[in-house]
Amino acid sequence: MHFTRSHKLTANTTRNVTVHIFQIGCRGLGRLGFEKFTDKEKYFPEDLVFEGVCEKDFEHRENAESFAEAADVELEFYNSVNELYDAAKRVEGEVLIYDAGPVKRHSNHIQRSLSNDFHHLSEKPPSLDRSEHIEERKLAAEHDVHYKVDFIERENPVIKKMVEILEDEKINDIKIFRQSSTGVQRLLQ
Repeated sequence: MHFTRSHKLTANTTRNVTVHIFQIGCRGLGRLGFEKFTDKEKYFPEDLVFEGVCEKDFEHRENAESFAEAADVELEFYNSVNELYDAAKRVEGEVLIYDAGPVKRHSNHIQRSLSNDFHHLSEKPPSLDRSEHIEERKLAAEHDVHYKVDFIERENPVIKKMVEILEDEKINDIKIFRQSSTGVQRLLQ
């Protein structure tokens, strides 16, 4: 299964664009993103090439390498974010940096991606203070690429229904428990 995304150039012509994905971090939600990218044909209707990952923690990196090998996916593994960005600069086509690394580095990575004309998807929060956020917005306005933040629960039907039900209620305390269905999906497939 192979899909391409078309961009209109004129009224009569289109061009196919390959999106090259580089990932920072494979822990927590990053592990889930990594698993989706290694099986990209099932989940993404685009021409995607999952290029590589930077994961500094030995155990998480080893797990990611084993998972990629089992999925028969060839990836580069980088020892540093600098190596990852250097590799991303060498590819032709669109680049997307998926940032599941440490929160304290998200803003720096976003700014670096925008400065290199790379698209950027970050786990939340993208920045820790207002000055970082302002700098991200300035760079986004100056470059023809986008950065987005994955607010995973914003589109969750359960959360939407809860907000609807509780809209007029005064809430003093709330406890939330969340469980992933990724394991169940694998068993059923």
